[in-house]
Amino acid sequence: MLPTLLPKLGILAATWLTLWGGAIVGIWNGLVVVAALVVIGAVLLAQGMMWGGMFIGLAFLSFGLGFRNVPSNPPHKALVTFWGTRRKTVLGEGYTVIAPYFPFFYDIIPVNIEQKNQDFKFDELRCNAQGQFQGSASVSVKVGITWQPDERGEYLYNYVGVGKENGTWSILRDMMAEALRQYVAPKTWQELAHAGPEITQTLLQKLTNHTGSTIAPGGLPDILGLGIVITRLNVGEIIPEGRTVEATEQASSTEILLQTAVMLKKAYEQAGETRTLDECIVEARRVLATQTGGGNFVDVPGLGSIIQGLGHR
Repeated sequence: MLPTLLPKLGILAATWLTLWGGAIVGIWNGLVVVAALVVIGAVLLAQGMMWGGMFIGLAFLSFGLGFRNVPSNPPHKALVTFWGTRRKTVLGEGYTVIAPYFPFFYDIIPVNIEQKNQDFKFDELRCNAQGQFQGSASVSVKVGITWQPDERGEYLYNYVGVGKENGTWSILRDMMAEALRQYVAPKTWQELAHAGPEITQTLLQKLTNHTGSTIAPGGLPDILGLGIVITRLNVGEIIPEGRTVEATEQASSTEILLQTAVMLKKAYEQAGETRTLDECIVEARRVLATQTGGGNFVDVPGLGSIIQGLGHR
Protein backbone atom coordinates (compact mmCIF):
# COMPACT_ATOMS: atom_id res chain seq x y z
CA MET A 1 0.00 0.00 0.00
CA LEU A 2 2.83 2.40 0.87
CA PRO A 3 4.46 2.16 -2.60
CA THR A 4 1.15 3.15 -4.22
CA LEU A 5 0.48 5.92 -1.68
CA LEU A 6 3.85 7.65 -1.96
CA PRO A 7 3.35 8.93 -5.55
CA LYS A 8 -0.05 10.27 -4.60
CA LEU A 9 1.38 12.06 -1.58
CA GLY A 10 4.11 13.47 -3.84
CA ILE A 11 1.50 14.83 -6.24
CA LEU A 12 -0.44 16.28 -3.31
CA ALA A 13 2.66 17.92 -1.84
CA ALA A 14 3.83 19.29 -5.21
CA THR A 15 0.39 20.77 -5.92
CA TRP A 16 0.19 22.28 -2.42
CA LEU A 17 3.65 23.83 -2.67
CA THR A 18 3.01 25.19 -6.16
CA LEU A 19 -0.29 26.79 -5.23
CA TRP A 20 1.10 28.41 -2.09
CA GLY A 21 4.18 29.53 -4.00
CA GLY A 22 1.94 31.52 -6.33
CA ALA A 23 0.17 33.10 -3.37
CA ILE A 24 3.43 34.01 -1.64
CA VAL A 25 4.80 35.86 -4.67
CA GLY A 26 1.50 37.68 -5.08
CA ILE A 27 0.10 35.97 -8.17
CA TRP A 28 -3.15 35.06 -6.40
CA ASN A 29 -4.92 35.21 -3.06
CA GLY A 30 -4.71 32.39 -0.52
CA LEU A 31 -8.42 31.79 -1.08
CA VAL A 32 -7.51 30.65 -4.59
CA VAL A 33 -5.26 27.98 -3.07
CA VAL A 34 -8.13 26.61 -0.98
CA ALA A 35 -10.55 26.72 -3.91
CA ALA A 36 -8.06 24.99 -6.23
CA LEU A 37 -7.45 22.17 -3.73
CA VAL A 38 -11.20 21.62 -3.39
CA VAL A 39 -11.71 21.55 -7.16
CA ILE A 40 -8.82 19.13 -7.74
CA GLY A 41 -10.10 16.85 -4.96
CA ALA A 42 -13.64 16.93 -6.32
CA VAL A 43 -12.45 16.05 -9.84
CA LEU A 44 -10.42 13.09 -8.56
CA LEU A 45 -13.31 11.82 -6.45
CA ALA A 46 -15.65 12.14 -9.42
CA GLN A 47 -13.29 9.85 -11.35
CA GLY A 48 -13.39 7.29 -8.58
CA MET A 49 -10.00 8.20 -7.13
CA MET A 50 -10.68 8.20 -3.42
CA TRP A 51 -7.35 9.79 -2.59
CA GLY A 52 -8.87 13.00 -3.96
CA GLY A 53 -10.33 13.36 -0.48
CA MET A 54 -6.83 14.26 0.74
CA PHE A 55 -6.91 17.41 -1.40
CA ILE A 56 -10.24 18.42 0.08
CA GLY A 57 -9.02 17.66 3.60
CA LEU A 58 -5.90 19.72 3.01
CA ALA A 59 -8.05 22.58 1.69
CA PHE A 60 -10.14 22.67 4.87
CA LEU A 61 -7.00 22.40 7.03
CA SER A 62 -5.41 25.33 5.18
CA PHE A 63 -8.59 27.37 5.53
CA GLY A 64 -8.95 26.64 9.23
CA LEU A 65 -5.36 27.51 10.11
CA GLY A 66 -4.90 30.52 7.85
CA PHE A 67 -8.21 32.34 7.50
CA ARG A 68 -7.73 36.08 8.14
CA ASN A 69 -9.59 39.35 7.61
CA VAL A 70 -7.87 42.60 6.65
CA PRO A 71 -10.23 45.23 8.21
CA SER A 72 -11.96 47.84 6.11
CA ASN A 73 -13.10 50.03 9.01
CA PRO A 74 -10.81 51.74 9.71
CA PRO A 75 -9.16 51.08 6.34
CA HIS A 76 -6.20 48.70 6.36
CA LYS A 77 -3.72 47.06 4.03
CA ALA A 78 -1.61 44.03 4.86
CA LEU A 79 2.11 43.66 4.23
CA VAL A 80 3.19 40.09 3.49
CA THR A 81 5.97 38.35 5.45
CA PHE A 82 7.76 35.15 4.45
CA TRP A 83 9.78 33.28 7.05
CA GLY A 84 9.57 36.35 9.27
CA THR A 85 10.94 38.71 6.62
CA ARG A 86 8.94 41.61 5.24
CA ARG A 87 8.21 41.53 1.54
CA LYS A 88 6.99 44.36 -0.69
CA THR A 89 3.76 42.51 -1.48
CA VAL A 90 0.56 44.18 -0.26
CA LEU A 91 -2.84 42.58 0.28
CA GLY A 92 -5.99 44.67 0.15
CA GLU A 93 -8.79 44.76 2.69
CA GLY A 94 -11.13 41.80 2.97
CA TYR A 95 -10.87 38.08 3.62
CA THR A 96 -7.79 36.07 2.75
CA VAL A 97 -6.02 32.84 3.67
CA ILE A 98 -2.38 32.69 4.71
CA ALA A 99 -0.03 29.88 5.69
CA PRO A 100 1.70 30.82 8.97
CA TYR A 101 3.19 27.34 9.41
CA PHE A 102 6.04 25.18 8.12
CA PRO A 103 7.24 25.10 5.40
CA PHE A 104 5.85 28.48 4.33
CA PHE A 105 5.60 30.79 7.36
CA TYR A 106 3.59 33.02 5.05
CA ASP A 107 1.98 35.69 7.23
CA ILE A 108 0.75 39.29 7.12
CA ILE A 109 1.22 42.54 9.04
CA PRO A 110 -2.03 44.57 9.11
CA VAL A 111 -1.40 48.30 8.60
CA ASN A 112 -3.90 51.04 9.40
CA ILE A 113 -3.86 53.44 6.42
CA GLU A 114 -6.35 56.07 7.61
CA GLN A 115 -5.22 59.70 7.79
CA LYS A 116 -3.28 60.81 10.88
CA ASN A 117 -3.48 64.37 12.17
CA GLN A 118 -1.62 66.19 14.92
CA ASP A 119 -0.67 69.71 16.00
CA PHE A 120 2.82 70.35 17.36
CA LYS A 121 4.10 73.29 19.36
CA PHE A 122 7.83 73.93 19.11
CA ASP A 123 9.01 76.06 22.03
CA GLU A 124 12.23 77.98 22.74
CA LEU A 125 13.33 78.35 19.15
CA ARG A 126 16.24 80.83 19.41
CA CYS A 127 16.08 83.71 16.96
CA ASN A 128 18.24 86.77 16.24
CA ALA A 129 18.02 89.20 19.17
CA GLN A 130 19.89 92.01 17.36
CA GLY A 131 21.90 92.60 20.54
CA GLN A 132 18.85 93.69 22.53
CA PHE A 133 19.09 91.00 25.21
CA GLN A 134 22.33 89.14 24.52
CA GLY A 135 21.07 86.44 22.21
CA SER A 136 18.26 85.17 24.41
CA ALA A 137 15.36 85.96 22.06
CA SER A 138 13.11 83.01 21.29
CA VAL A 139 9.75 82.18 19.72
CA SER A 140 7.28 79.31 19.73
CA VAL A 141 5.78 77.98 16.50
CA LYS A 142 2.65 75.85 16.07
CA VAL A 143 2.58 73.41 13.16
CA GLY A 144 -0.34 71.21 12.09
CA ILE A 145 0.30 68.23 9.82
CA THR A 146 -1.86 65.51 8.27
CA TRP A 147 -0.55 62.42 6.49
CA GLN A 148 -1.38 58.83 5.68
CA PRO A 149 0.68 55.74 4.81
CA ASP A 150 1.46 55.26 1.13
CA GLU A 151 -0.35 52.08 0.03
CA ARG A 152 2.25 51.05 -2.54
CA GLY A 153 4.37 48.03 -1.65
CA GLU A 154 7.80 49.64 -1.38
CA TYR A 155 6.48 52.56 0.64
CA LEU A 156 4.32 50.48 2.97
CA TYR A 157 7.43 48.33 3.51
CA ASN A 158 9.32 51.46 4.62
CA TYR A 159 6.42 52.64 6.79
CA VAL A 160 6.40 49.40 8.76
CA GLY A 161 10.20 49.54 8.97
CA VAL A 162 10.26 52.92 10.76
CA GLY A 163 7.76 51.78 13.39
CA LYS A 164 4.48 52.67 11.70
CA GLU A 165 2.55 55.56 13.29
CA ASN A 166 4.60 56.09 16.47
CA GLY A 167 7.93 55.93 14.68
CA THR A 168 6.71 58.24 11.92
CA TRP A 169 5.48 60.88 14.39
CA SER A 170 8.80 60.81 16.23
CA ILE A 171 10.84 61.29 13.05
CA LEU A 172 8.54 64.00 11.69
CA ARG A 173 8.75 65.97 14.92
CA ASP A 174 12.55 65.76 15.01
CA MET A 175 12.91 66.77 11.35
CA MET A 176 10.51 69.72 11.67
CA ALA A 177 12.18 70.91 14.89
CA GLU A 178 15.60 70.90 13.22
CA ALA A 179 14.28 72.70 10.12
CA LEU A 180 12.60 75.34 12.30
CA ARG A 181 15.75 75.91 14.37
CA GLN A 182 17.76 76.51 11.21
CA TYR A 183 15.12 78.82 9.74
CA VAL A 184 14.48 81.08 12.75
CA ALA A 185 18.12 81.40 13.92
CA PRO A 186 19.13 84.33 11.64
CA LYS A 187 15.78 86.17 11.83
CA THR A 188 14.36 88.53 14.44
CA TRP A 189 11.03 87.78 16.07
CA GLN A 190 9.56 90.75 14.20
CA GLU A 191 10.54 89.15 10.88
CA LEU A 192 9.10 85.82 12.02
CA ALA A 193 5.75 87.24 13.12
CA HIS A 194 4.30 87.04 9.59
CA ALA A 195 6.56 84.33 8.14
CA GLY A 196 3.98 81.52 8.27
CA PRO A 197 3.76 80.85 4.50
CA GLU A 198 7.54 80.92 4.13
CA ILE A 199 7.99 78.52 7.06
CA THR A 200 5.37 76.21 5.54
CA GLN A 201 7.32 76.21 2.27
CA THR A 202 10.56 75.50 4.13
CA LEU A 203 9.07 72.53 5.98
CA LEU A 204 7.44 71.10 2.85
CA GLN A 205 10.74 71.29 0.99
CA LYS A 206 12.51 69.57 3.87
CA LEU A 207 9.95 66.76 4.06
CA THR A 208 8.89 66.31 0.43
CA ASN A 209 11.28 68.37 -1.76
CA HIS A 210 8.24 70.42 -2.85
CA THR A 211 9.10 74.08 -3.49
CA GLY A 212 5.63 75.61 -2.98
CA SER A 213 3.61 76.36 0.15
CA THR A 214 0.42 74.57 -0.96
CA ILE A 215 -0.35 70.88 -1.36
CA ALA A 216 -2.30 69.59 -4.36
CA PRO A 217 -5.11 67.04 -3.92
CA GLY A 218 -3.61 63.60 -3.45
CA GLY A 219 -0.81 64.87 -1.24
CA LEU A 220 2.97 64.79 -1.49
CA PRO A 221 5.11 61.68 -0.85
CA ASP A 222 7.88 62.20 1.68
CA ILE A 223 11.59 61.99 0.81
CA LEU A 224 12.71 60.75 4.23
CA GLY A 225 11.97 57.08 3.59
CA LEU A 226 8.92 57.10 5.90
CA GLY A 227 6.52 55.71 3.31
CA ILE A 228 3.84 58.37 3.82
CA VAL A 229 1.90 60.94 1.83
CA ILE A 230 1.56 64.40 3.41
CA THR A 231 -1.86 65.92 2.69
CA ARG A 232 -1.76 69.02 4.93
CA LEU A 233 0.89 71.16 6.57
CA ASN A 234 -0.02 74.45 8.17
CA VAL A 235 2.01 76.85 10.30
CA GLY A 236 -0.15 78.57 12.90
CA GLU A 237 0.82 81.01 15.62
CA ILE A 238 4.36 82.35 15.88
CA ILE A 239 4.68 83.86 19.35
CA PRO A 240 7.63 85.56 21.10
CA GLU A 241 8.60 83.96 24.40
CA GLY A 242 10.17 84.85 27.74
CA ARG A 243 12.54 87.82 27.63
CA THR A 244 11.46 88.46 24.06
CA VAL A 245 7.98 89.27 25.36
CA GLU A 246 9.40 91.39 28.19
CA ALA A 247 11.59 93.33 25.76
CA THR A 248 8.62 93.85 23.45
CA GLU A 249 6.50 95.23 26.27
CA GLN A 250 9.38 97.39 27.46
CA ALA A 251 9.91 98.82 23.98
CA SER A 252 6.20 99.60 23.71
CA SER A 253 6.19 101.29 27.15
CA THR A 254 9.25 103.35 26.25
CA GLU A 255 7.63 104.51 23.03
CA ILE A 256 4.48 105.59 24.89
CA LEU A 257 6.56 107.37 27.53
CA LEU A 258 8.49 109.34 24.91
CA GLN A 259 5.34 110.15 22.99
CA THR A 260 3.69 111.47 26.17
CA ALA A 261 6.79 113.53 27.11
CA VAL A 262 6.86 115.18 23.67
CA MET A 263 3.15 115.98 23.91
CA LEU A 264 3.70 117.58 27.34
CA LYS A 265 6.69 119.59 26.12
CA LYS A 266 4.70 121.01 23.20
CA ALA A 267 1.80 121.82 25.49
CA TYR A 268 4.10 123.72 27.87
CA GLU A 269 5.61 125.64 24.97
CA GLN A 270 2.16 126.63 23.77
CA ALA A 271 1.36 127.77 27.32
CA GLY A 272 4.49 129.94 27.30
CA GLU A 273 6.46 127.79 29.71
CA THR A 274 9.80 126.14 29.11
CA ARG A 275 10.49 122.52 30.05
CA THR A 276 13.39 120.32 28.98
CA LEU A 277 12.63 116.94 27.47
CA ASP A 278 14.16 115.23 30.49
CA GLU A 279 11.80 117.13 32.79
CA CYS A 280 8.87 116.19 30.59
CA ILE A 281 9.93 112.52 30.67
CA VAL A 282 9.95 112.57 34.47
CA GLU A 283 6.53 114.20 34.50
CA ALA A 284 5.18 111.83 31.83
CA ARG A 285 6.31 108.86 33.92
CA ARG A 286 4.44 110.27 36.92
CA VAL A 287 1.29 111.04 34.91
CA LEU A 288 1.15 107.60 33.30
CA ALA A 289 1.82 105.86 36.58
CA THR A 290 -1.04 107.84 38.16
CA GLN A 291 -3.43 107.00 35.33
CA THR A 292 -2.70 103.26 35.44
CA GLY A 293 -2.48 102.93 39.21
CA GLY A 294 1.12 101.71 38.94
CA GLY A 295 4.06 101.78 36.63
CA ASN A 296 2.50 99.92 33.68
CA PHE A 297 2.27 102.40 30.84
CA VAL A 298 -0.66 102.45 28.44
CA ASP A 299 -1.24 104.33 25.22
CA VAL A 300 -3.66 107.19 25.91
CA PRO A 301 -4.55 108.99 22.64
CA GLY A 302 -4.64 112.74 23.25
CA LEU A 303 -3.51 112.12 26.83
CA GLY A 304 -6.71 113.48 28.29
CA SER A 305 -6.58 116.65 26.15
CA ILE A 306 -3.02 117.15 27.42
CA ILE A 307 -4.09 116.49 31.01
CA GLN A 308 -6.92 118.98 30.72
CA GLY A 309 -4.80 121.96 29.74
CA LEU A 310 -1.92 120.99 32.06
CA GLY A 311 -4.24 121.33 35.03
CA HIS A 312 -2.40 118.48 36.77
CA ARG A 313 0.41 120.80 37.90
